[in-house]
Amino acid sequence: MKSLTDDQWNRVWELVEQLLPWSPAEREAELARWGTENVEERDVLSHVGDQLRLPPDLDAPDSDSPATEGSEFIPGYRLVKKLGKGGFGEVWEAVKESGFSVALKLVRLREAASFIELSSVELIKHIRHPHLLATFDVRRTADLLILEMELAERTLRDRLVEAISQNRNQEVAAQKLGGIPRDELVGYIQEAAEGIDYLNSPQHNIAGELVAIQHRDVKPDNFLLLGGRLKVADFGLAKKISAAVASHSGAGTWNYAAPEARRGELTNRSDQYSLAATYVELRTGELNVPPDLSPLPLGEAERSEEHTSELQSLTNLV
Repeated sequence: MKSLTDDQWNRVWELVEQLLPWSPAEREAELARWGTENVEERDVLSHVGDQLRLPPDLDAPDSDSPATEGSEFIPGYRLVKKLGKGGFGEVWEAVKESGFSVALKLVRLREAASFIELSSVELIKHIRHPHLLATFDVRRTADLLILEMELAERTLRDRLVEAISQNRNQEVAAQKLGGIPRDELVGYIQEAAEGIDYLNSPQHNIAGELVAIQHRDVKPDNFLLLGGRLKVADFGLAKKISAAVASHSGAGTWNYAAPEARRGELTNRSDQYSLAATYVELRTGELNVPPDLSPLPLGEAERSEEHTSELQSLTNLV
């Protein structure tokens, strides 16, 4: 099969993402239609089809994975413990030969969704900010994409669980504010906002074009604490946008998604809505759809609503 240029691979990733939510029959029909109408893209479409026609055993159980505690199947690293598992792979704490502890994200390259991860790596591998989790190295094996990242201490989800337990028998529970105390949380959200604003600003040079990047999965689980500071993490769904409105495949976490994202669109403010929804959950201990601002004191509710209502009335959420 003919090799592709970087621009053509970017097109492959874009089309794979677009077709992932479709049924196999719909994918095949759309690829056939595109192939007829876009002869010049037939090499691209051939690769798209190969990535979407997956064998049935790709969702193998964890026991089939070579990643186990104490193993060194990745040269130069010893796996310590699994930190989490998501739709695109697993994250492990690991120790390098030098003795430094890092986080390793392991993504199976045979999965169609891995092409979205590959695309995001190209977007963020050169981006550095104090409140964005750093990626130190990226390598590939025959089966895996391996990302070496900063190792954080815990997530804001973990801190929320701790706060709910602490508040359970305190007066704050009677006020329906069972989440993270306001002054502490405002500091975290300010740092998250700085990282997200930097990501969202149209200043990132990607293939000679200055673009903005939307994270597309802003939520408490992707806010990590490291040395008392917050880092925004997990850029597996990151997407560049160079226009006011871009297409969106529906990837992400539904409860935090902006109204336009639920309609298959992405704007330069979509992450801001998700940040506001995240604040409501972390402050109150609950997340409804749409987010319920009523438990918040008036000033906090108004500031949260500035982000949510500017996109679309919350009552329009499905």
